[in-house]
Amino acid sequence: MLILAWIFLLVWIWWKGPMWTLYEEQWLKPLANRWLATAAWGIIALVWLTVRVMKRLQQLEKMQKQQREEAVDPLSVELNAQQRYLDRWLLRLQRHLDNRRFLWQLPWYMVIGPAGSGKTTLLREGFPSDIIYAPEGARGAEQRLYLTPHVGKQAVIFDIDGTLCAPADADILHRRLWEHALGWLKEKRARQPLNGIIMTLDLPDLLTADKRRREHLLQTLRSRLQDIRQHLHCQLPVYVVLTRLDLL
Repeated sequence: MLILAWIFLLVWIWWKGPMWTLYEEQWLKPLANRWLATAAWGIIALVWLTVRVMKRLQQLEKMQKQQREEAVDPLSVELNAQQRYLDRWLLRLQRHLDNRRFLWQLPWYMVIGPAGSGKTTLLREGFPSDIIYAPEGARGAEQRLYLTPHVGKQAVIFDIDGTLCAPADADILHRRLWEHALGWLKEKRARQPLNGIIMTLDLPDLLTADKRRREHLLQTLRSRLQDIRQHLHCQLPVYVVLTRLDLL
């Protein structure tokens, strides 16, 4: 369409231009003026084409860089996938809120807790929200999400997968995904990455667990809170929610 519009205006300059009148002057009637207008229009097209080519080259360079990183570091495949997902979600959030200050229109929270502690159920039952973006399949397989942003009328809440909340010492992938998520929050919302932390605790599990398991669980959650403080450089309120009380 842009090419057709460019050709149409070029034809118009030479066909209708000599008869065009503005302020009682036929500006394009002289041959030199028509050549000047044609040259100016050609320069505009050349600049536009150059910008498009440069953007395309930058995209190709970025893709090649990612491929080199993935060849050296296989874990970067998952990290790059998470980066793409979060960046595209942020663009969708901007369109969803339709506000120049979309980053600050709603408070942002993060819900953390052990796997199976009821984080997702808590959000589904107690926080009416929308998942405004779902990633496409990556390389023929469905991409696993380790964090899911929920957008409600009063807040944005990031539901963190339990595997990121309690990665094993040897689990380098989940550790790096967790640190990447915190780094992304710090980069995109530098002034105040989060407004608070919601921590879910499975009360029946706490009551029935032995002392060693209970201490390990609490130490793990304490470590995640320390990670958040160190990466985001801020003190945040922590709201503890006891879940699965119906099982008592």
